[in-house]
Amino acid sequence: ALGEAAAELVDDGDLEAAAEAEIMLGELLWTRGERDRAFDHFESAKALLAAEPPSRAKTYVLGNVARFLANVDEFEDAIRSGFAAFQMAEELGLDELRAHTLITIGVSRVMIGDLGGLVDLERGIEIAQARSSPEAARGYVDLASMLANLGDLARAFELYAKARGEAERFGDGRVLRWLAGEQLHEYYWRGLWDEALGSANALVAEAEVGAPSLHELDARVVRARIRLA
Repeated sequence: ALGEAAAELVDDGDLEAAAEAEIMLGELLWTRGERDRAFDHFESAKALLAAEPPSRAKTYVLGNVARFLANVDEFEDAIRSGFAAFQMAEELGLDELRAHTLITIGVSRVMIGDLGGLVDLERGIEIAQARSSPEAARGYVDLASMLANLGDLARAFELYAKARGEAERFGDGRVLRWLAGEQLHEYYWRGLWDEALGSANALVAEAEVGAPSLHELDARVVRARIRLA
């Protein structure tokens, strides 16, 4: 239905709405594990607005393309797309999209070894909180993940708890599902292996009956570590 809607919007000349629909369709495919098809739609969204002037829709498209580029470890491309989106968000006064792109840029910078990205993440969270935006939950998750990777587990666990609170506040099921996967690792590192195994088994069972999850990999890795130990 989204694909048909996007095509109809293009026919009607509403390129901005069509591009946003392409992003939403790509994200839906991404959650189903169809990475290549998802990126086809992300590229279509970019192409629709490539010749258009800065706008909220173009900022939204470039910011989300950056987010998914970071998800597939294309960090330098993510920074470029994210910075273009950030500049538009600054120019147009789009605070929520400023926060969104700063969070993506921050993660990408840290992942290529530039710890200045932690400042971007913290600034993105500050902007989101000031706007009472659900982007704060994503910011907390990403900052926590970066700190966990850097070995600061205590602060990472605190930030995961803040992320959970923000996600529950806004009813953000996507972030809550992501946190369920991250909690597997928290249980593991805290030594709560019974809880870790219970959660891992539940995630694997869901995946095996047709409810695929990106965190099935986390569940199997954590379960394997515990079984090996």
